[in-house]
Amino acid sequence: MKFILFIFFLASFSYLNAGILDSVSLSSPMMLDINGDNIKEILITTLDGKIHAYSSNGKEYIHDKWPVSLNDELGTPPAVVYDKNGNPKIGVLGMNGKFYILDSKGNTTYSYDTESLNGSIISTGDYNNDGKEDFGFGVSKGFVYFIDQTNGVFGSHPIPSRVSSNILSVDWDEDGKKETIFSGDDGKIYVMKNGNFSRSLIPKTPKGILSTLLWYGDATGDKAPQLVYSIKDKSQHMEIIKINQSGKLNIMKKFNFKCATNILFGDFDGDGKLDAVAGDSNNMLHFLSGLQEEKNGYPRYIKELKKLDGKLKKMDIDNDGKPEILFLQNGYIEDKPFGKLIAYSLTNGMISGYPKNIGKNNGCFSISDLDNDGKLEIIVTSLKKNKFGLWETKPVIIKTNAHIPMKIIILGKELNFN
Repeated sequence: MKFILFIFFLASFSYLNAGILDSVSLSSPMMLDINGDNIKEILITTLDGKIHAYSSNGKEYIHDKWPVSLNDELGTPPAVVYDKNGNPKIGVLGMNGKFYILDSKGNTTYSYDTESLNGSIISTGDYNNDGKEDFGFGVSKGFVYFIDQTNGVFGSHPIPSRVSSNILSVDWDEDGKKETIFSGDDGKIYVMKNGNFSRSLIPKTPKGILSTLLWYGDATGDKAPQLVYSIKDKSQHMEIIKINQSGKLNIMKKFNFKCATNILFGDFDGDGKLDAVAGDSNNMLHFLSGLQEEKNGYPRYIKELKKLDGKLKKMDIDNDGKPEILFLQNGYIEDKPFGKLIAYSLTNGMISGYPKNIGKNNGCFSISDLDNDGKLEIIVTSLKKNKFGLWETKPVIIKTNAHIPMKIIILGKELNFN
């Protein structure tokens, strides 16, 4: 994994021959109020083992132990849980296999060595049903780890595939206790009930390479939860799979094209049912209403997809109740790099004021309400030259008039808008 990331790193920035790369990030930023002023800081991990913190105006936050320096290489964003007093515990996973927990001042309060190279994301949830959130992640040698915020590792389970996707903590069978659901990168779904593996809730699933995060929620508008995900089969085509509470599995769609983007799930037409959006290698955007049939007018040629870098994400940027798709571009003109942020409405086309020029970026961005005013910002990890002529990562902050969805405000917890 580390070798693959390194090759990607070289390929992505090979044309930046005007300077030398310094502290560069391959991950999206993570937002967290670390100093208790009710305004979020921006945390960005870098390949040289640092976690930089920036204020909501983009200025680097240098206080206590920030920026944190770890003896590792960091390729994924941190995650956070909170103790009983509301203090953040920041989880960081290094590419060399170590997991760290930091406090708000940047002190390392816990570390654990998995002895396995990895590039997995960190998930959070109540994985042991004790009423407190834990950390969960997988590693390349085929283990899933669960780590309590205070007592360390309480579970490590071997499986025949690595896990690099999200790990869910949900009450799947509605018995009052949460199950832990995850998938190996081979597409096999696992369910842990009360700390034990149980395959009774999930049938035998199609074989393939997992290609999306697991999506959990009401996909059909009937207020019953379903698990939705996609895999890449032997022909390199995508299949969208839905599993309901009874364990019934449906293959919703088999694509007759090869996806050039991630598959993005969401209710894009406002009918209360889950849809899917993806782009193909011919820069055609596909919009599958209800996860099955192409929406009228699709597939549609989108010229901006040609230089897409990173993943599609969704955000209701114009507050019409239906999310738009957002993505980043990278390229160069006359050996000068450029970067753009695209915001595209599936019904009305390009959003007014977009594309926005943001400079060279790593293809990753996040969405959050930084200043706690109820409006969302888009935070891009961008490359800038410092005063010494070295390329380093800095955040680019784009303010919008988009509101945080009401259901998120009611829950009292801001989610990662993927």
